[in-house]
Amino acid sequence: MRWGGFGSDGLCDSNGLCGSDGSCSWGGLCNLGRLRGRNHARSQCTCGRCDCSVQSRGADNHNVRGCAGCDRVGCDCGCNARDHREKLHCGRNCRGISRHQVNCYWRRRNREVMLAALALLLCGTMGIVLLPPGSTPDVWAHVYRVDAIVNGDMLARPVHAASDEQPDAAHNVGGRVDDDMVRFSLAHKGSYVCGLVAPDSIAVDDGRTAEVPFDNTAVYPPSAYLPQLTAFALGKVLSLNASQRFYLAEAFMLATYVALACAGLMLLPCRRLPAIAVAMLMTVPASFAISADSQLDALALMFACLLYRCMQRRPSATLCLALSVTAGLLALAKLSYAPFALMPVVAVARHQHLPARQRLITLVGCAVSIALLLAWMLVGTGYATNPSRVSDAQIAVRKRMTLMNPWPLIRRIIGSIVRLQGWTWWESPLLLLFWLLMAAAIASALLAWRRRGTRQSVVWLLLRLLMAACVMLIYASVWLEFTTEQESGVGGINSRYFLPLVPLLVLQLADCLSAPIENRRAVTGQQYGKFGTVAYPEPVENGTEMVLHRSACQEQRIRDFRVGPPLRRQRDDAPVHVGHFHVCQR
Repeated sequence: MRWGGFGSDGLCDSNGLCGSDGSCSWGGLCNLGRLRGRNHARSQCTCGRCDCSVQSRGADNHNVRGCAGCDRVGCDCGCNARDHREKLHCGRNCRGISRHQVNCYWRRRNREVMLAALALLLCGTMGIVLLPPGSTPDVWAHVYRVDAIVNGDMLARPVHAASDEQPDAAHNVGGRVDDDMVRFSLAHKGSYVCGLVAPDSIAVDDGRTAEVPFDNTAVYPPSAYLPQLTAFALGKVLSLNASQRFYLAEAFMLATYVALACAGLMLLPCRRLPAIAVAMLMTVPASFAISADSQLDALALMFACLLYRCMQRRPSATLCLALSVTAGLLALAKLSYAPFALMPVVAVARHQHLPARQRLITLVGCAVSIALLLAWMLVGTGYATNPSRVSDAQIAVRKRMTLMNPWPLIRRIIGSIVRLQGWTWWESPLLLLFWLLMAAAIASALLAWRRRGTRQSVVWLLLRLLMAACVMLIYASVWLEFTTEQESGVGGINSRYFLPLVPLLVLQLADCLSAPIENRRAVTGQQYGKFGTVAYPEPVENGTEMVLHRSACQEQRIRDFRVGPPLRRQRDDAPVHVGHFHVCQR
């Protein structure tokens, strides 16, 4: 019987009355219209362009499933509502979908994201309420740095004042901090070192601001404190006191963390549960603390989700821009994470036939990030972060020796890694967990080489090398700025330095471990008469079995192919051949 094609309303001009075997002469494909025909009572339509499948539930309504190919809306609620009578036009944008279907799709796909957001908000709010000010690492040094930036001191300058971290008042750098913030910090003095200024050592105080030191945070650019800067600036505009500005900054940081985490989770095509677990792990105190690490950890989670999506699906220009901006902010936040600026280029190289626009955006973003990083290194990092332990002269000597012969430093770093050398006794077990995770990620990438293909496995290994470069830079910077001459190895390592690397490691590990599980997954027909179209990367012979890669997260085993001509290319840029299949009941 003649095939009528797709009309503006998605109807088949044959009114659903096809051949005696329930198939159209177009090749076994019937676009589901009003479903009035006898043979269309239990049909299924699968378009070869975006995998939008429509399953009939009766003569008057049908259930529209989700679209796996283009991630558009669909309803999987199973409710035979009359709103489902609106037809699905099988096009690239999946137009013509009712509001009811949009709401059902949103609730079904993002239910776990909303639950994760509520859990993150609850944990972060409890941390803000239960932990008193001054309970997080180096909090007052970060508070002084943020307040000085708001007061106009973008770059640190020499000041004559001391702190509990830097007792020598003659060799410190800092800036102008409001007097009420200094009094607030002194009123919440903790029992440990956190960058608190010594009030008797302050030499310059004009009654409104005072010059206080913050050596170990002076090297951070203003872009590392965007949520806290917004809160402090808003607090000054609203004439809030120091306590209100402090808690407002923590609330802004928590909102930023939750927003970035949810945005990253919604971008993930799969593997959301491991990402949610990592987000919960990083909640306290990374989600609300006034610190450069808080924004860094939130951006690291967002970056891992963006990178994973770009690896699994062909990225759009907007996605490439978001990935490049996030990588640039990560590289600027701390110099030890400078290799993050190169990761978008490696991820985009996963796709062989990518439009020039996406490649240009990624390359320009990488170049801009490196240029900004070099500019900040020239103007904003010429300070000794711990002059009481390592002076400027010692730092210059160590830099010169490392450039001439780096092998002593490499042996020192390897020895510290083997001994699990940390700042305190509880850091060693946490460092052991991190190195076990790193080893598992590398081993899984090697084991999944055969199942994932050479190109994707090489990209994952290149990303691991860049992460290893971040680890080496962390150890080198701690040795350069903090380790004294009397210490062996690298002293002062904290496990929180490696926390931004954890989300990407977990997602890559989950992806590689799921490869053998997905390859064993098979789809078998539950009744006779399921017809459809399928796109597969290589031509196959009729009557043979093969693994069909529909997407990065779904693989199906289909049998009894009738091979068609090449039509288009898949998202992973492999040549695609379209065939019609019929799965019999087992």
